[in-house]
Amino acid sequence: ARYFDWQGMAREEFFNKVVPEPNFLLKENIKLVTIEAQIKYFKEALLFDEVQIEAIPCSVKITTFELLFKFVKVSNNELIAEGRQKIGFTKNNKVIRIPIEILKSGREYI
Repeated sequence: ARYFDWQGMAREEFFNKVVPEPNFLLKENIKLVTIEAQIKYFKEALLFDEVQIEAIPCSVKITTFELLFKFVKVSNNELIAEGRQKIGFTKNNKVIRIPIEILKSGREYI
């Protein structure tokens, strides 16, 4: 299975929901940087399994935060994997604080 690919897609969808304006990051030349990523596997996902992924923010710092990912097999609601990503932000190739727009609009998540 392609857990890291799925984790990346879930991260992008999370930011799509949290960022107030769809092109905010692009307009501001802000880039997401994955600092660390890991996945702990419990069960294998098989061909045609429907998997739901929940992205949960945690460990918010000044310049980084982590997303916890829960991979759940829809047919039996079984947790098949958990992942984490530590994410930072850069602008013009320099590390920046988490953009205030993301903190404000993401309060219900972060």
